Amino acid sequence: MSKKKNSANLPSTKYPEYVRLFFDPNEPRIPLRQPWVENGYLYATNGRIGIRIITKQPDTIFVDSHVPCLYNLHNSILNRAHENITKWKPWPKVEDVKSEQIECDQCDGAKKLHPKCDDCTHDCPNCDGTGRIIPEVTFDDLTFKWQYFHAIASLPEPFYGAQKGINLPIPIKFRDGSAIIMANIRANIMANIMANIMVNPKEK
Repeated sequence: MSKKKNSANLPSTKYPEYVRLFFDPNEPRIPLRQPWVENGYLYATNGRIGIRIITKQPDTIFVDSHVPCLYNLHNSILNRAHENITKWKPWPKVEDVKSEQIECDQCDGAKKLHPKCDDCTHDCPNCDGTGRIIPEVTFDDLTFKWQYFHAIASLPEPFYGAQKGINLPIPIKFRDGSAIIMANIRANIMANIMANIMVNPKEK
C-alpha cells in the first residue's frame, strides 16, 4: 500500500537546537512548521532558507498536506553551484559585522522571546536578547536580511560558496550538513521556488 508523504500532524523529530531558527511553529503552511525526514536527511525550511542534515531517523509520513520536495531541489542547487564555485569562504561572524542598528522588529526592543509576557525569561532569538538588530548585512557583494544572516551564522562552522554570475540560491556547508539561501536582491525568486515545490505531494 502506498503512503502519501504529507501530514497535518507532523511526527516528533529529533534535531539540533540551531534547527529551530529554520522553521516557525506558527507558520500557516503546515510543512514549514517543523523539520521532517526524507531520504536519509532531516530538512527544515522557513521559505527562504532550506537546511539539511544527515540522519538515521525514519522518513516522516505526511497526511493531508503537501511537503516541500527539498531533496531534489537541494541536490540540484548544490550540484550546479559546485560546478561554478570559485572558493568556499567562511561565513562572517555576527560580532564582525558593522552596520547601523535598529530596534528588533520581533521583540520591539523588549529583549525577550515573548515581549508581552512579564514572566518570560527567554532571550529573543532574533536579536540574541539585545533588543537591537542590524536590518541588513552586506559582504562580498551579497546582501541579506539580518534574521537570515544570523540564522546561517548560528550554524556550526558555516562556509558559503562564492560563485561567478550564477542566478542561484547560495550554497552553504557547515559541520553537520548543508543549506541553501537567497540573497535579498533575489529573495523573491527564492520565495517562489520554495512555494512551488510544495505543490505536488510525492507517493511512497
